[in-house]
Amino acid sequence: MVEQQPLDQSVAADFVFIMIYGIYFSTLLQCLRWLLFTDEGWTLRRRKEVKWPMLAATLLLFSFSFTNLILQLRGTLVALRTSVRENKIIGVDIPKPAWVSLVLCTNANLSILIGDLVMIHRCWVIYNKSRRIVVLPILLWLGGVALTALQAYWQIVKGQHILNAWQPINSTVGPGTILAPFWGTTILLNAYTSGFIIYRIWSASKSASKYGASTPQIRFVMQVLIESGVLYLATTTAHFIVWWTPNSFAILLVSSSNLQIIGIAFNLIFMRTSRRRADDSEVANMDISVLQFASHKVDLETQTTGLSFNVAAVDRQV
Repeated sequence: MVEQQPLDQSVAADFVFIMIYGIYFSTLLQCLRWLLFTDEGWTLRRRKEVKWPMLAATLLLFSFSFTNLILQLRGTLVALRTSVRENKIIGVDIPKPAWVSLVLCTNANLSILIGDLVMIHRCWVIYNKSRRIVVLPILLWLGGVALTALQAYWQIVKGQHILNAWQPINSTVGPGTILAPFWGTTILLNAYTSGFIIYRIWSASKSASKYGASTPQIRFVMQVLIESGVLYLATTTAHFIVWWTPNSFAILLVSSSNLQIIGIAFNLIFMRTSRRRADDSEVANMDISVLQFASHKVDLETQTTGLSFNVAAVDRQV
């Protein structure tokens, strides 16, 4: 990781960090709106209606990114204050103290693992909960968990200067002996799950079109997953590649924005699908109202039965 960064580069990286964080925070608020409130308005959902795993993942990603934001700004502000006091430009030390580097790196890895776990779950659900399809992603994810623990252990050993403990091979280029396979596994996992999810939806859309069925909802879901999946995969790939360059400023910029972009991609899927579900529900309710007006000559019992059928059909589509 970067041990010291020129002050002007740190300020520029923080500026980019805050701008992207503002975009992430706006998507977070919208995501929480759909998670905590009903589709029809601002009434809180009942406890059993709240998607607790998704809410927990969303809040964890927020806590990790917010903590990293505070710690990164703290390092820059300390360097600025020291520069003003000593009347000279100094660099921003990372890590100093050692726990800062430990928290920053662990938060980033845990955020990746949460995003990967959600992708595995989506792949599992879309393949009718087939265990066979998620064996490889789960193994890759468990490998990422082990590498995260190993990275935290190594940073503690390094910070405490424990000389007789195991340490990885030192390398001047690349993310390191531990982080290199970690980023490799997460890229492979995302490519695998995204590819299988998109293929499954595309196959369903193709089969439905063959029988003349309407597929706008399927195509919309595929579009959302492709856009967010490409954003997520491109960010993690760029983060992995930039570590192999000698440009410390590029490493700092990509590392600073990586966590927020992952959060944006995570939130966008839930935001857009929830918004589409609410719009479809509103259109369906309007169609039912038109049906009621057109059927004013039908007796009450027949009309009620027909309306119940249409509401059930709408519920199944949503």
